[in-house]
Amino acid sequence: MRSLLAVALLALSANAAIVRNGYTRFFTIGTTPANLGYLYLNEASGSIDVSGTLTGLTASTTYSAYVHMFGDLSGSTGAALGGCLGSAPVSRMFTFTSDGAGAAVVSATYSTSGGMTLKGDDTTGLIGRSLVLHTGNIATGCTGALFASGVIGIGTAASGDTQESATTLTNMPASTHARLFGNSQAAYVSVTGDVFFTPIPNTVSKTAPDGAAGTVLVYASLSGIPTSGPLYHGMHVHLTADTTYYNNLTSVGGHYNPANINHGYPGSSTRHVGDLGNITISATAGTGMLDFAIDLASIGGGNDLLGRAVILHGGTDDGSQPLGNAGARWGFGIIGLSAQIAPNNDWASSSTGGGSSSSSTAGGANPQAVAGAAGAVLAVVVAALALVF
Repeated sequence: MRSLLAVALLALSANAAIVRNGYTRFFTIGTTPANLGYLYLNEASGSIDVSGTLTGLTASTTYSAYVHMFGDLSGSTGAALGGCLGSAPVSRMFTFTSDGAGAAVVSATYSTSGGMTLKGDDTTGLIGRSLVLHTGNIATGCTGALFASGVIGIGTAASGDTQESATTLTNMPASTHARLFGNSQAAYVSVTGDVFFTPIPNTVSKTAPDGAAGTVLVYASLSGIPTSGPLYHGMHVHLTADTTYYNNLTSVGGHYNPANINHGYPGSSTRHVGDLGNITISATAGTGMLDFAIDLASIGGGNDLLGRAVILHGGTDDGSQPLGNAGARWGFGIIGLSAQIAPNNDWASSSTGGGSSSSSTAGGANPQAVAGAAGAVLAVVVAALALVF
């Protein structure tokens, strides 16, 4: 089934009529979200074709899929999703009924004549929003119980396509959120957390690790991470939101690297836009936190992070080429629009460089910190030579 869908997607991507590919993976709304499957959204001229298979639904039940304002899956009630985007006829994408086993093969066409497209702006763009399943056949209002939701992310890119400028934002709330989920392997299903990417307002100054003016604040609070391995885990923003290969997450593609340059740490002036370095994990609690600024990236502008996947790796990013050798992809979150910003962050403080603790008796030295220290030593040496010569 996957191979047939992949062939179909490649054929569609090669078709000049396709404008953009989108992707949504659904999770039930509640205290223990369950994975329901995924849908492809393929936009051509005048319409978006929706296809895929969902499971884990209530048997023999009708659902209406509405686009909501925000792609924020935090919380257990769906409140962070906001209301529906635009009027009910426009925000309602499709309706379907599950079978007696709680499964549904979805095949629908959504007209973009109302102005909503995957690639749009503050009021029309769907990338970074959420697609929400309401219980019932709801045609004329954003009502009904909220059953499940998923962030509308960037789908599989055609060869050489970096899927730039997913949307153009000028008046939206200045933040995005990614709810982290573990992959489908039993050892990692407990991985969870919240990751924020918040544009830094022009009135705020926060320096990125490489000394440049920070453009986006990165904040992550993670838990449920296995502690039997290294305590420094690579984190990166990857090209797409396509988590079809849910057991290993390889379908999201490589690091987001529109300039096609070498990999590096946040403290390096040469790095991928998606390079976030390492997050330090507690050896006893399996928790970790990041709070720092990066440059190069944006939300709704050039080098746009919106609608992409942030990935937690099982190993340490050692700074090597081409991707840092960070190992398996344990967890993911899709970056969606949010009305909330990171909690308790110090907007005016300078960055420490992405959670780079210098050493640990259990995990060894973080190479990110070692590289930073080496850079500082080199700077001192250069300054001394300048005085001598």
